Amino acid sequence: MIGGVKLLNGPFSEFKNLYVIKGIAVNRTILHIGTPETAQLEATVDNPVLRLRMIRDGRVVEVPVIPGSSIKGVFRSFFEKIARSSGERVCNIFDVEQQKEEKTNPCIACRVFGNQGQASRVHFFDVMPVEESMSSLYTVRTGVSIDRFFGSQRPGLLRTDEYVIPGLKWNVEIRVFNLDLEDENSKEARFFKHVLKIFMEEGLQIGGRKSIGSGVFTLVDGTVKKFVLENGELKEVFGGGKKLSEWLSWG
Repeated sequence: MIGGVKLLNGPFSEFKNLYVIKGIAVNRTILHIGTPETAQLEATVDNPVLRLRMIRDGRVVEVPVIPGSSIKGVFRSFFEKIARSSGERVCNIFDVEQQKEEKTNPCIACRVFGNQGQASRVHFFDVMPVEESMSSLYTVRTGVSIDRFFGSQRPGLLRTDEYVIPGLKWNVEIRVFNLDLEDENSKEARFFKHVLKIFMEEGLQIGGRKSIGSGVFTLVDGTVKKFVLENGELKEVFGGGKKLSEWLSWG
């Protein structure tokens, strides 16, 4: 038992509980999730928005997409800040030698979000808009190119950045495995719910151009369901789910 979380042979060797959080989020400011450089070669702007081809109503359409990995990264970063401020040990995920130790003695963040030796207890699904993609969902801004070496503008060089316009609604789904989010003695559960509250009340910043206010992403509506096993049968505890804002207010 470490920090209120029982370490098995990985977090999925047994089924303890499952929370399914679904909701609608809105980007309150312009949003830019960039594409790989290879995809930029076919674009009409220098920095296009990441898109996903999918079938809707029998037609192939392209919609802007926020990868689940981007959401996870923002959640983990905020979780780590809260944990450090509370005096908890948080590892450096980019330190190769430290990560070797983390496989057998994971920090509080790794116990929730995983590391090289342990799978994540939290799954973040790719986020796609409720509405179908149209050209009017995007806007383009022209800016100056910055020379990172000299820290100043590069004369005569401009760039065009594509953004998703503010106010778009997005489908969000997060699943939490084998972590009792209602355990008052679990710091992992408490810190994770703190991040959820910030997501709902103030929003999290996702994507690029954060320093100019881009990517403020707020969960405006949501529900939470909890599943457990009782006598070998899967049971939904909340009887159809609870409103996320009410669940967080007393959790």
